Amino acid sequence: TYPLSSVIVGELKGLHDAVSELFFDLLAVTVVDQWARDCQTLDTVLATAISDSSVALRGLQSARAQLEAILTLEYELETQPGRHNQADIVRISSLMETIEMIKRVSIEQLPAWFLPDYEVKFEPQPFAKGSSGSVHRGVRNDTPVVVKCFNVDDMRIDTRTARQLAKEMDRLLQMENTNIVKMFGASHVSSPPFLVCEDATNGDMGSYLSLSDDNRKRMWKLLYQAALGLNYMYSKGMVHGYLKLSNILVGTDGQAKLSDFGLNTMRAISKASTSSSARLRWRAPECLKRRPTIASDVYSLAMCMIEATVGEPPFAYLEDDDVRENLKCGVIPEKPDEMNDEEWELVIAMTHVDPSKRAELSHVIDTLKRFSMEDLDEPRQGGTTRCITCAALVFNHSRCCAQCGNQLGLKEESRSSCGPPGSPNTPMELNTDTSVRDLVNVLRSETIEEQESAVLLLLQVCIRDHKRHQILDENGVPILVDLVKNGRTHFLKVCALGCLCWSSELDSTPSDDEFEELRETIPAATNTECTSIVQALQDQSDRGKVKTVVYCTCTAGTIGRKPLLNAGIIPPLVKLLRNGNETITIWTMDALANMACDGDANSAIVAEGAIPMLLEHLKNGSEAQRGFAACVLGQLSVETASNSAMIVEGGAIPFLVGLLRAQTNIPKNFAAFALDGIAAVNDDYGLEIARNGGIQRLIKLLRSGTNTHKTHAASGLARLANQEENRQEIGRRGVITDFIALLRRGTEDQKESVAYALSYLALDTAFCTDMVEIGAISLLMALLRDGTEGQKEHALLTLGSLAEYHSQKIVDEGGVDPFLSLLRTGNKEQKMVAAQMLGWIAHSNEEQRREIISDEVIELLVELLRSGSHEEKDKGVFALCYLTDRGRTNTRALATRTIISLLVPFLREGRDEQKHFVVNAFGRLARIDTCKKMIVECGAIAPLVDLLKSDNTANKERAAIVLGRLAANDAANRDVMKRHGAVNLLKKFLRTGNRQQKRKVETALQSIGEESGRKQCRR
Repeated sequence: TYPLSSVIVGELKGLHDAVSELFFDLLAVTVVDQWARDCQTLDTVLATAISDSSVALRGLQSARAQLEAILTLEYELETQPGRHNQADIVRISSLMETIEMIKRVSIEQLPAWFLPDYEVKFEPQPFAKGSSGSVHRGVRNDTPVVVKCFNVDDMRIDTRTARQLAKEMDRLLQMENTNIVKMFGASHVSSPPFLVCEDATNGDMGSYLSLSDDNRKRMWKLLYQAALGLNYMYSKGMVHGYLKLSNILVGTDGQAKLSDFGLNTMRAISKASTSSSARLRWRAPECLKRRPTIASDVYSLAMCMIEATVGEPPFAYLEDDDVRENLKCGVIPEKPDEMNDEEWELVIAMTHVDPSKRAELSHVIDTLKRFSMEDLDEPRQGGTTRCITCAALVFNHSRCCAQCGNQLGLKEESRSSCGPPGSPNTPMELNTDTSVRDLVNVLRSETIEEQESAVLLLLQVCIRDHKRHQILDENGVPILVDLVKNGRTHFLKVCALGCLCWSSELDSTPSDDEFEELRETIPAATNTECTSIVQALQDQSDRGKVKTVVYCTCTAGTIGRKPLLNAGIIPPLVKLLRNGNETITIWTMDALANMACDGDANSAIVAEGAIPMLLEHLKNGSEAQRGFAACVLGQLSVETASNSAMIVEGGAIPFLVGLLRAQTNIPKNFAAFALDGIAAVNDDYGLEIARNGGIQRLIKLLRSGTNTHKTHAASGLARLANQEENRQEIGRRGVITDFIALLRRGTEDQKESVAYALSYLALDTAFCTDMVEIGAISLLMALLRDGTEGQKEHALLTLGSLAEYHSQKIVDEGGVDPFLSLLRTGNKEQKMVAAQMLGWIAHSNEEQRREIISDEVIELLVELLRSGSHEEKDKGVFALCYLTDRGRTNTRALATRTIISLLVPFLREGRDEQKHFVVNAFGRLARIDTCKKMIVECGAIAPLVDLLKSDNTANKERAAIVLGRLAANDAANRDVMKRHGAVNLLKKFLRTGNRQQKRKVETALQSIGEESGRKQCRR
């Protein structure tokens, strides 16, 4: 594939440089120029191949190959932007669009776990084989890993199967537990499919126990840890189903880790390399007929206990058929001599033939925990205890293991163990590995110091989606709300509010209104506190700076921006952007983003030189750093042309668009926010965003993103739709359906952004038809009646564009009264659009026209002509003419000197359409003697004669009619027309006009008292 060529070229470049250096040393020659020429040739070949779809897609015949190609291309754009120059990025985007268009293959989002096969190097010879594939040692980013390759035929992976595999991989990636083998990545569509996970360097448990007597002493502890792993799996809704001792691995840290689970679809489509009956000896009887359950895993764990004790598989000397028969009869292996009665009783309880009568896993865990404590029991030495999880010594009566962080089980001679978090005399040492559940529990009852440590750690996990969701699952929101209201320190209050801010913005819990009420309860930081923050940022170690910078960002997120700014917070914050600690730079950028909401702070951040450093993080940082850099850049760009120019000229746009493909939600959210702000400043920036693939990415975010993603994507697309070129691309991609869906069910902000976008799309007649067919009018009318001011404004503009061809549908939705109301009480822009709407309605519906026209409406429209802007006058004259274009009664509504004097300037300076409206109105008024006089006195004759000089034949015809009527029976008017050259112009038009126009000109000439000069032909 194209990205693979970049990797190969990089490796060849290294070899080429080495050879070049050798030749330079030996022969004083260089081949650098040749390398450059070769690279240029390769670029040309690649560009040519990509431009020809038949060549580019030649190797993508199967569904698997097509999915692999598009995922690999997406991977390069999202995760490896630094590998490619701008030309590469354009080519990759072009190739992706070709595949999506021709092969009709697309993905909503790159899976967080996806790895192309060239990103992992592994030994060709496996060190183990299983029923569905082989296991190899490998390296990923210089880290030893294990790679499991599956024996799958290409034809078995179609689109449906790929989706099922992806769901299983998604669940595996979320498994984060000490006793579960960590998954680093996978590809379900490569050939062969593979899974990359941590290397459990101590091998499987059976092999580990056989190595030494010391290892065997840890048997019950390892089985206890395996049971903890099963319990974690069940908490995530998963069942192992294939548990045996070889699937319990022992990691470098000495922990038991479960492996080889959660890939049922992959097993189903794999070509078995070993007999599936090999698993028979560990499986529960019911699994001969149905899927495994939690109870089945409990049974299998009992078989693992027997195997671990005797050193060989259950029923080791029986054939498979005999084993199967034993299972059917509910027979288990005999009691091993090495097991005592209590241990065997546990096995019996775990292997009852009736799954409902087996021991519960919780009972198994408690019993194994006790066994493990007894297994490790030894004379107490120097006041030490042993951790039952990792067996490390714990000194000075500590209640927490420094090796593994375990809080729940320290083995003392008295057999006492640690209580749960929050119990008396059990201070908790908190760190980044502490579970969300424990952190939430600490907030309930611990000391101020522990609460502050816990809320600091909770705030840091809030930027990880699945961890933040755990706070909700653990009912942490009410506890945080209580801390905001009743926390014993300012730090606790603002950091609890900071946690809720992330939850509110990304998960809508609490609601925006509830969050704002909470924000108002927190007092601003004092000047002393702000000064202390500034001083601490300059003096502390990195560890202390994390707490301080988090305090700073949370304080700035309340009402503390001005005090912090006055205390001099900006210089030390900008300086921290150079800090090599990722956590510090992330929260520093969050603090800068919060501060940048203040105009003075915004300017100070730029003056300190922050933009180049932020751009560096955007281009070369981790995904989280890139996301937070985008957030600050977005805040700095808001309505600030100079800042936006620096950001765009610094090359930000391609990287911001690339960040829309991020694997996690927060970077995508911030990238969309930044692009929205930049596009609002300059139309050219919007075009550049589109050229870099921004429209396609924003639409994907609109369709499949979170609620917050949809809000920013809708707003960004609305900004981009301001340009005709972008508008056409947005409309062609079928996004109108998605917009209408948000009008129905979206948030208030989403509805406003969608209405804004539709107001631009409605400038295209074809898109108007699409909107009407999908049901936009009723939704827009609802916004016009009951929406926010912003929603009303954009809905009105959209309806104004729809009205030209769809005014009847607007009337059917109750469209007259709202527009009359806006004409009376709206702002200038609303009155202008309302006038246009009423004009279209009157033009298309006689009954509605009669309902609309009144002295009040005429006066309101005249007011637009009298004091409005050029555009307001335009809409006013449009409405006046359409409201009065039928019937003498309606025409008399214009028969005042004021109205006529306001209409005459349109004959001189208006557009052709405006001139057409006015000359039509004057044509009707000229039949009334009193109006004839007013038209002439207001100076209409000269501009009417000038209309005869125009290229618009329709207006020339109407001008001839008006001049004829003004000349009839009025010598003074005739003389004025002749002095302005009307006769010669009419005669010229007589020669060039069509038959109807010639008849109108002849009538006018006769009224002026001139012969047309045409010969009359006898019939």
